[in-house]
Amino acid sequence: MDILTKEKAYELYEAGVYGNKPRTWPTLDDFYASGWTKGIVPRYKGTGGRKYPGYGKAMDAADLPALVERWVAEEKADPALITIGALMPDDKIIFQGEVWICEREGWYLRYSTLPTQMREALEKGEQHKSGIYAYLFLQLHMDHTSFDRLVELLGEHPSAIIELSVWSVPVGDLGWNTIIWEVRHY
Repeated sequence: MDILTKEKAYELYEAGVYGNKPRTWPTLDDFYASGWTKGIVPRYKGTGGRKYPGYGKAMDAADLPALVERWVAEEKADPALITIGALMPDDKIIFQGEVWICEREGWYLRYSTLPTQMREALEKGEQHKSGIYAYLFLQLHMDHTSFDRLVELLGEHPSAIIELSVWSVPVGDLGWNTIIWEVRHY
């Protein structure tokens, strides 16, 4: 099955299909009911969300209502498509990036070791590994369960790009050291 839209990728992510994931709240009501007061990262499941001010940026939970109000007023965002994730320990990140299988080189990894939002990290410090070097780098830094899940996902989606982050400590609901954020064909 090809994953052709951001909406489908989010659906699979939220269902836990990719494996480990950070604590997340699929709706604003779920988040507010949780009583969570620590750092968060707001996202938008609809199209165009990446351009929203504050999208994917760490913020204090107390600032969320103002951000939601801004997104609705200025961006015409549907509040039902706003999700919230717990802030991850970026100071413990080993690397983050994208991995895929190329016909010529085999495994290919585009990554950064900078501890900031992935898009910014890749813009400021993009690195590459291919073939056996990419495979061994991933295997060395990912815990066994995370690496096994990556291999499974690449087997299930051989033409996909897989977006991931790897930390030096256990993270997420399963306690692995890796979060696979997205498997995509778009």
